[in-house]
Amino acid sequence: KPQLRALAAQEGVTLPNTLPFDLKEKLVSLSYHPEPNLTVEFLRDEIGSHESAIAVFQGELREGRNQAFRQKAQEALPVLERNLAMLRAALPAGTAE
Repeated sequence: KPQLRALAAQEGVTLPNTLPFDLKEKLVSLSYHPEPNLTVEFLRDEIGSHESAIAVFQGELREGRNQAFRQKAQEALPVLERNLAMLRAALPAGTAE
């Protein structure tokens, strides 16, 4: 995260610093409605978030023009993919994503 911030500042890119509305909505929903299983809902949300991040980084690798950003995407993808695999493995048996 600090490396990405430094790179963004160097390249004149402003990174988002607030949650998009749909993520705020999920956070509120999880806070007020923790049933039936907060852990499963949290894992599902994290899985979706990781899938979205992977798609963004893959897009950067395919179409990105800034070599420094492409390098960060290349470095981050294996970490995101490992984390996604761990999140999926953490879902209780019989639980769909």
